[in-house]
Amino acid sequence: MLFVRKHTRENAYQHHSDESLIQLYKQTGKEVCVAELFQRYVDKVYIIARKNMKDREASKDVVMMVFEKVLKNLPSTEVENFGNWVHTITRNECNYYHRKENTQSQKLSEWSDIERNSQNSVENDHLLHLIQKEDDVATKSALENALNSLKDHHRTCIKLFYYEKKSYKEIAEITGFTDKEVKSYIQHAKNNLRKKLTK
Repeated sequence: MLFVRKHTRENAYQHHSDESLIQLYKQTGKEVCVAELFQRYVDKVYIIARKNMKDREASKDVVMMVFEKVLKNLPSTEVENFGNWVHTITRNECNYYHRKENTQSQKLSEWSDIERNSQNSVENDHLLHLIQKEDDVATKSALENALNSLKDHHRTCIKLFYYEKKSYKEIAEITGFTDKEVKSYIQHAKNNLRKKLTK
């Protein structure tokens, strides 16, 4: 068994029944009672986790999650059979782990879509065309004046996005703004620049 046990088998609680340990924990709150219980079933928990998870580290994570859930919920739960109860918790924690991973993967996928769409929209962006007109002195001057009139956070986001080619995510990391704030600031800045440059 690869999971590291939390205490030795030689203790005053190892001869208690599961039911006795449960009642003792509810009465005294001594975590050693749960530790003894869990040690009896940790191999079973790990085997269930290993069957449901893709690697050993994820399985160990689930084992710890189960142990923490047992500590938290046992005082308020009527448990007739600890083995069956911990089995159910283990299956639920495996499912929760997978859902969390899927959610993170979905967010990454959505972010990639946003980034791709941002790049596509930039290609047809009127502001970008103005910025690229390095040889047009009048346009460059008007653009600089318009940029300087923006609020600091709007100007910062615009310059990082258009001049330094940073993504929304990179701008958020640099400035400390949230992704939503970065997107909002750039949009507001573009609207303000458009109004100033088309007067």
